[in-house]
Amino acid sequence: MKLYYSLEIILKLSPGYIINSLEWKTVLLLNCTGLNSIIMILNVKPQEEKMTALNKGDWPFDIEFMHNKFKVHEWMEANKGDKEKLSQFLEFRLKFLQEELDETKKAIETKDPEEIVDGLIDLCVVAIGTLDAFNVDAHAAWSEVMLANITKQPGVKKSRPNPLGLPDLIKPENWVGPTHKGNHGYFSNAL
Repeated sequence: MKLYYSLEIILKLSPGYIINSLEWKTVLLLNCTGLNSIIMILNVKPQEEKMTALNKGDWPFDIEFMHNKFKVHEWMEANKGDKEKLSQFLEFRLKFLQEELDETKKAIETKDPEEIVDGLIDLCVVAIGTLDAFNVDAHAAWSEVMLANITKQPGVKKSRPNPLGLPDLIKPENWVGPTHKGNHGYFSNAL
């Protein structure tokens, strides 16, 4: 049975709270940020502390949802003018990325595919999470980088050995790299 709650009720729901019910319910959740509106379906199971609230395929949205739940955005808003705290937070996030990379390397050494997948996803989560925490539009940044990358040409990069024979991406003449102008979020506040 699918039930759709009114927007008024949905706005009162807090991520992580479980709706008291005897059966599965589907909740339509609207997340409005700026000019974008995102519709998300929450599957809620009674007496289960895990809520499926992920928008499959939209990692930045999932990270934003998680950061809202754990009040990361509130902390950032309160501290966005504190250069020392933001600098420490950025350093913490970079160490976090290194930790996840080290765990992934270890998983490769121990031939553990489960931990390889987990480690690679954790790297994505921490990287995208850092962009989100620092108020960078990850969708726009992603588009800039991907558009620049697809204009590259297949070739051989002499400065990097490539024994597998796969083509490297080479910057053609007059190649234009990505620009993130106007999308630096709070990074300037941390530097």
